[in-house]
Amino acid sequence: METVNYRNMKKQILFAIGLTLASFSVFSQNIGIGEPNPSNKLSVKGNFSVGENYSTTEAPVNGVIIEGTVGIGTANPSSEAILDLSGSKKGFVLPRVNTAERNAISNPPLGTLVYDTDEDAIYTYSNGWIKAIAGEQGTVGATGATGPVGPTGATGADGDRYSTTSSTSMSITSNASRTFTVETGLAYSIGQVVKVANTSSRFIVGTITSYNSSNGTMTITASSSSGSGTYNSWEVNLNGAVGGPAGPAGATGATGATGSIWLSGSSAPTGGQGSINDFYLRSSDGTYYRKTGASTWTSQGVLSGPTGATGATGPTGVTGVTGATGATGPTGAGTGYAATSSSSVAIGTGSKTFTTQANLAYLPGIRVKAVDANNTNNYMDGVVTSYSGNTLTVSVDATNGSGTINSWNLGVAGTLGAQGPMGPTGQLSVVSSNNTSTSTFNVAGTTNFSTTDLGSLTISESGNYLITLTGGFSGSNGNRFSIVLCKRTPPASNSTANQIDASILKSGINASGFTSISTQAYISVDEGDVISFRGGQTNGNNITGTNWIMTALKIN
Repeated sequence: METVNYRNMKKQILFAIGLTLASFSVFSQNIGIGEPNPSNKLSVKGNFSVGENYSTTEAPVNGVIIEGTVGIGTANPSSEAILDLSGSKKGFVLPRVNTAERNAISNPPLGTLVYDTDEDAIYTYSNGWIKAIAGEQGTVGATGATGPVGPTGATGADGDRYSTTSSTSMSITSNASRTFTVETGLAYSIGQVVKVANTSSRFIVGTITSYNSSNGTMTITASSSSGSGTYNSWEVNLNGAVGGPAGPAGATGATGATGSIWLSGSSAPTGGQGSINDFYLRSSDGTYYRKTGASTWTSQGVLSGPTGATGATGPTGVTGVTGATGATGPTGAGTGYAATSSSSVAIGTGSKTFTTQANLAYLPGIRVKAVDANNTNNYMDGVVTSYSGNTLTVSVDATNGSGTINSWNLGVAGTLGAQGPMGPTGQLSVVSSNNTSTSTFNVAGTTNFSTTDLGSLTISESGNYLITLTGGFSGSNGNRFSIVLCKRTPPASNSTANQIDASILKSGINASGFTSISTQAYISVDEGDVISFRGGQTNGNNITGTNWIMTALKIN
């Protein structure tokens, strides 16, 4: 019979209890491993591993490695998942970073996902950061007929930019490859011709062979140059061909079919957003919608997928089909050049300085035209020598008219070529009415207009016209005077009646001292139609109109 030594057994039990207390700390029913004051049911200080094959593997500092399936919010995680998340009123939130923080992530693994708060979009890493979601291409509808050219709308916000600078040290040469560092995120593409200028007489012209919009690296093959030497201060912009005086803008080309796009926001989409077959991501919970009607968005599900402990790459979404490219319209002077100035400048050659708007696209060497806003016969042509802030300096070499003007319209201009032989009459015609200076308008009533033309012109050829009316009022303070631009159709056979269409243009002004006005209207007219303007008053009398001129410019 075996004898039991109870004294030794008691010592062993007490020794085991002591070892356990040395490893664990009990604090108000909380247990700590390596933590003497645990604040949770279980607190672990440092790194730890879970799993039969991971128990001897060292986890990252203060990190966790888990061998098997992990379930959060579910008691039965899928055996096919590494991480199974479940929640009826909660979503899975990706790391939220701004664009600078996203680009600062060092060596991200393929498939890394983040939510960019600047772009309001989900990005994935695949040999570079790309937007992780793309929509399907909707059915391309037939291209509608081109409508008539409407009036020019208000100037919109700046679009894609081309004007930039570079501090790359580079020598001036032709027939060689040159690489510059410029701004990122510009709209340049391969094949475009650029001008890289140090001054108006020192520059390189070449064709872009590559441009990286992420780091601003631009490589060009130089085709021509001016000047010599090495410089590290450059201004870069598209290079346009030097032409003659700017003609009227041609008709806009047909717009290509638009592919589906993704929109996003923290709340559900509204009916006024997007177009049919566009997609919308609600960033607050991952729900995405497709626009199925003119004002109807239909939920398509929730964007969520399993995320492995080591950031395994998720499935790649279907890439939308690229929409057809629309026909290229004619190139005109961009809105980045149109400007005004109230500087008082005398017409003449030599250096002239204008105070104008900032952030325009002017560069040294670009040709500019300054036109009197009240009399287009007064103008100056020249080459930009400098543009900084809101100060534009021009070396004027061609003028027309005389006097000191304080109201200017500024825009790009081509080099004036030699006068060619007179060709046959084209589609462009300009007709001016007689000057109706110092005419006194004294019409009683609040809405009546004079039945007598204050000025008129007869159209010699049918077509679409731009009608321009300029002049001035003189009157007492409080007198309100209106003008109406009228079209009078020729009488039918054996008829003395003329049809009057007075809805073309209405303008009003409070006459106080002398006030000038310049206005325009677009109208379709027939050969023989008469365009005139008439006046009326809402109060006061003895208003005098001076220097009124009306022109008709045939567009097509």
